[in-house]
Amino acid sequence: MPKNKITAVLGPTNTGKTHLAIDTMLSFDSGMIGFPLRLLAREVYDKVIKKISIDKVALITGEEKIIPTNAKYYLCTVESMPIEKHLEFVGIDEIQMCADHERGHIFTDRLLNLRGEKLTMLMDSFFSGGSLCNSRINKKTKGWGSYSYGFIKS
Repeated sequence: MPKNKITAVLGPTNTGKTHLAIDTMLSFDSGMIGFPLRLLAREVYDKVIKKISIDKVALITGEEKIIPTNAKYYLCTVESMPIEKHLEFVGIDEIQMCADHERGHIFTDRLLNLRGEKLTMLMDSFFSGGSLCNSRINKKTKGWGSYSYGFIKS
């Protein structure tokens, strides 16, 4: 896989974008996903610790911090994502929140400045609202589309 690949996964709610991101993250040696909601980060944390050892998974939100010393995977709210980590995979859920008046600056900062060393995945449901492009995506892929772009960080 090319270094610093960026993938956008687009589609309506409940089409498996988050599930795809979790499985993809766990296929790498290290990773992090930022979620828009604390409860979603907690729910995913609870699922992931059933799949892999609890001492390899961290949960970081504004209210909870569970950070094992050997953590390889981080599940966080977008605001709580540690930006100093160098991880193979980084995912940001609901990236359309960049347009939000109150929280958009945080999502935009993560979009512009946080990258996985091997893969960055951006999940978005904003574009599934009926535009011509998205109706084509949804018909061809049964609900979600995936687009990849090369990225070289300087």
